[in-house]
Amino acid sequence: MGKTVLLTTHYMDEAQHLADRVLVVSAGQIVAEGAPESIGGRATAAAKIRFRLPADATLTDLPVPAALEEDGGVSIESTEPTSLLHVLTSWAVGRGGVLDGLTVERPTLEDVYLQLTSDSTATEDNADAWHRSEP
Repeated sequence: MGKTVLLTTHYMDEAQHLADRVLVVSAGQIVAEGAPESIGGRATAAAKIRFRLPADATLTDLPVPAALEEDGGVSIESTEPTSLLHVLTSWAVGRGGVLDGLTVERPTLEDVYLQLTSDSTATEDNADAWHRSEP
């Protein structure tokens, strides 16, 4: 249609779902620009895999290094989550167990926005996100 809609918001979830392109402005300077799924390296950022260990397993039983979280869950960061998930799920199935609460997440647009605007010259008061939708 040859039209552009300019949307300003601090609600990154809204921007992620509505915008085709995102422009992040911090302290009057453009700090990032691009598609919501790729801005700030989101598309290639490490994924965080989380799950709860089977009752009969310990952290040292896992086939890959992992960290124990405060809530008792386990987390692993990887830039190759598909391969890592294969190793983990094969291990669990081989033991006759499951990985309860299994999730895989990449950084959200809000995570990236906060990282981009958290330097010493920017604050949430003077940072703004500009969102532009283009056909």
